[in-house]
Amino acid sequence: MSQQERYLILPTSPIDQVLNSGIVKLSEKDQELESVSFWTICQALCIDNDDSTSYSLTQIIDLLRSYRESSNSSSNFVISRKFDENELELTYMKTCVSTLDSLCESNGELLDCVKGLVLLLPELFPDGQVLLCSEANQKVELTRLQIATLVACMLIGAIQYPKKQLCGRKFVGFETSLREWTHKSTPSSETYLKILANYLRRMFRIVELSKRDESYSNFLNEKISVRRIRVDSNNVKQLVEENMEKLIEKQVMEILPSRMEQMSTRTSISTVFANKMIGPGSYSTQEELFFGIYPEMLPFSMICKEIEAEECLIVEGVYRQLENVTDFTFNRHVYLKESNALNESLNYLQPFGSPQTLLFIDAIPFDTEVELNERSNKCIMREITKAYSAFSQFNGQLINSGRWGCGAYGATLEIKVAIQKIVSTLTSNRLLICTGR
Repeated sequence: MSQQERYLILPTSPIDQVLNSGIVKLSEKDQELESVSFWTICQALCIDNDDSTSYSLTQIIDLLRSYRESSNSSSNFVISRKFDENELELTYMKTCVSTLDSLCESNGELLDCVKGLVLLLPELFPDGQVLLCSEANQKVELTRLQIATLVACMLIGAIQYPKKQLCGRKFVGFETSLREWTHKSTPSSETYLKILANYLRRMFRIVELSKRDESYSNFLNEKISVRRIRVDSNNVKQLVEENMEKLIEKQVMEILPSRMEQMSTRTSISTVFANKMIGPGSYSTQEELFFGIYPEMLPFSMICKEIEAEECLIVEGVYRQLENVTDFTFNRHVYLKESNALNESLNYLQPFGSPQTLLFIDAIPFDTEVELNERSNKCIMREITKAYSAFSQFNGQLINSGRWGCGAYGATLEIKVAIQKIVSTLTSNRLLICTGR
């Protein structure tokens, strides 16, 4: 297996990559398009003290030109392809600059924190690479500080997906690893970016405190891991057949009308109803929401290859980065009820709650694979095997679960609840089934 197939290759000089990465594209009507980095735009906008939360395209380009002339740094600008001005709608600028700096009221602090974390990359990853979680490398461990550094690099585009590497979210791989948040301005993506901004500010403060207090160093050196678990479907089928009577009689579930994330205080283990390629998104599906409130998971979207039929992914050691999940309201998007909730959370340097274990299990997409019969033995055994791969790693423990595959994938709730009941009986787990949308 080649190095490219086993590792995510990191930039050798991250700050140069940050200054020169062309992840934001700006153009004037009927004139050539210039491609500049997010970092350059942030530097340019920090020069301007206007309190407005948005800029016209012309204003942005004028600011960039002024910055380029004042800094004598023409190397930050490269020629790129043209596209329609209306395609932009200043989405990236409004989301990244206004949300991450103005709306978080960080007064430039966030940019200093991100830069400080990015500069740690060569020290924390001297080999310039991260193992991929694949069949060859079934477990990957990173420290909390390594995770925070990778997240900072992802935010500003210093790490991009290798084009030929089958890991991470392939549909965003051509550009930047957080495109779903930074390029799609939705209430959900803005909420997730606010949480991410405060996470990075908090982590950089802890880095500074660790220079004087060893307890903070211990926290930064704690491990977060992702494991790839594979089971044999034939063995699972035999186990089901041998325990059929037990499966029918035993009661191991508590069904609640709540959302899963609101029940996370009752147990430290939760399922995540994932896509085969795990990663964040700009709406409020269960997987997207968990990536939003657990930003320490973000680097795993880059290093985890596709989940196979008899596999699951298990992430251990991540903290929730918002004190109260009840600060959210939901419909198609997720909103923060109180605008000051995140700023108040900065008073707490330690994360909230206890370290969580998250079980990533993908479901059959009945919305697209319409020829499949959800009630067929083949489909039911596939889902039993999938759930067993996750639940069997935590025999006897309480697991928080819910509407697995019952949203966009079109599964039937009663069938999925029955499948989870069967598996939890086999593994002696107790289940909290949360049916809230």
